[in-house]
Amino acid sequence: MNKNTLILFLSIKRNNYKYEKENNIGGIFSYISHIVSLWK
Repeated sequence: MNKNTLILFLSIKRNNYKYEKENNIGGIFSYISHIVSLWK
């Protein structure tokens, strides 16, 4: 992963933590869909 991808990954991870507080399943799904979109 390059530097920008790593920054994006960490920012998504932090956002996912907020989602998990509200809805764990929704948070996981959101996280996975963001990661998948990085590799398209």
